[in-house]
Amino acid sequence: MRVNLIKQEKVIFVIKTFEDVIAFLEAHPSKEYSRVQLDAYLAVYPLQFSRPAIHLTGSNGKGSTATFIASMYEASGRQVGVFTSPSLEHYTDMIRINQHPIDELFITQYFQQHAVEFDHFRLTSFEMTTLCAYAYFEYQRVDVAVIEVGMGGTIDATNMMTPVLSIMTNVSLEHVDVLGPTITHITEHKAGIIKPNIPVLIGPLVEEARVVVNKKIHQTKSRLYETLPYTWDKKDGLCVGSYRNLQLRLQGSYQHANVALAIQAITVLQSQFHVEENAIRQGVASAFIPGRLETIHTSPTILLDGGHNPDGVRVLVEAMQAYRDQPIDVLFAAFKDKAIDPMLQSLKTIASSITLTTFHHPRARQRHDYDASFSFTDDYESFINHFAQTKTTNRVLLITGSLAFIGIVRQWFFKKRT
Repeated sequence: MRVNLIKQEKVIFVIKTFEDVIAFLEAHPSKEYSRVQLDAYLAVYPLQFSRPAIHLTGSNGKGSTATFIASMYEASGRQVGVFTSPSLEHYTDMIRINQHPIDELFITQYFQQHAVEFDHFRLTSFEMTTLCAYAYFEYQRVDVAVIEVGMGGTIDATNMMTPVLSIMTNVSLEHVDVLGPTITHITEHKAGIIKPNIPVLIGPLVEEARVVVNKKIHQTKSRLYETLPYTWDKKDGLCVGSYRNLQLRLQGSYQHANVALAIQAITVLQSQFHVEENAIRQGVASAFIPGRLETIHTSPTILLDGGHNPDGVRVLVEAMQAYRDQPIDVLFAAFKDKAIDPMLQSLKTIASSITLTTFHHPRARQRHDYDASFSFTDDYESFINHFAQTKTTNRVLLITGSLAFIGIVRQWFFKKRT
């Protein structure tokens, strides 16, 4: 096994261990939104990837939709690779096969083999991680890979293969400093995953986004499918198309739309990957995503949810109607580049109190980055402990605002209980 020495700003990286890989990745941040260096790399080292893949983009719900799709295929007995980002608690969380994270040894050996070339072409950490994910799924010869874009679509690092199905969950204003100031601009980026003659599945889109998608469909001669209709009531539960009374482990009414989209994806690909009804039901029922309206404590109830943009918080607020008879306290932390005002305004409609906080991350907002009219604590750990130990059992604590924050809280909370 050869060891590579990588010279980066006078620092020598010796790739011997998984920890060395993480240090190498941290030294290659994404400084700009571009495909120039990745395309230059691929011109010399073309991607070797032959597995059938489903490619998902969208402002919200793509991670959940990907999880439901993967869970249904896994329930049908298939080996399913999943690549989602960012990681919640550990780097390996992003690359999984049948819910098992990628082996650290594979990552270490992969970077020992390719780090010199990666560094030469100045690839970003996400680009390198994406290449590693594709290599792992190819090496393990998965039956199907479910790939979530990192941001946008056209020049996203994941957009270097031809899938068997492209999915767009929805489009809202997000990453406007990178993707553009309007729904049209953002949709044009996301529509970049649509490939010639490859079926396309969409969730509910606003008219501005639909115009862009229809134009792309016409250009690529692709076939367009739309999400299945769904209903929910106390008698029949969740009904999607002809599937009645579907059971979900994941909380939140916003998951219903994701289930409908995921089942339609399975339906569109039935001739290629047949899935029986019992596997569909089992997959929907067993799907789980940490940090998505997850209950981590009862009496009193403490919930985690990574609602990290205005649309995500809007659907979170709708889901929290299930707790409308209880006082809801909110603990919120976010990145500096996030538009938090609309998120906080949405949360105010359900919250008895909102407390802002910070966490250990270079992009995390500090006290001076927030509106001073809100309460603030530097110590979220003490805040959560105090709530769990002293609050009456009828109150609810909702912790939200950033996926990175949710991951850190979740890891700390479960570690302190062991």
